[in-house]
Amino acid sequence: KQWARAPANGPVARPPPWAAPMDLEAAVEGFVTSGAAPDRQREGLELVRKLLQNIERNPSEAKFRQVKRTNPAIQSRLFPECVGLLVAAGFEDVGDLLLYRANPGPQLEEALAFTESLLLSLGGSAAAASSSSSSSTAPAPSARS
Repeated sequence: KQWARAPANGPVARPPPWAAPMDLEAAVEGFVTSGAAPDRQREGLELVRKLLQNIERNPSEAKFRQVKRTNPAIQSRLFPECVGLLVAAGFEDVGDLLLYRANPGPQLEEALAFTESLLLSLGGSAAAASSSSSSSTAPAPSARS
């Protein structure tokens, strides 16, 4: 990839953190420490989960293997750390697109498991996380060991 160069006397230009491949644990750590509000995190994670599940359930469907970053729904829900999770799951950042070219396998399954775990850490079950009401009064499990 080519990134804009900084002026000779300025700081070195670096790609955004989600542009380079990263391991899943680093992506999860980045997500957890992002500072995003819990509702925003939940919204982003639900979309990440949906995108990954679409590939898992329909591996031969090309339409599920690309995400248009210019799509308004994507822009409003995915913040940079969500993109980092997708890249760690196997997506490639190709300008305005995120492409999943790999065969679904352990990396995708692990990313889905981490996504579910993060949703659980935000309170309630992963299925209930999308519900606006919860009958549980127990505190959410900690995301850290």
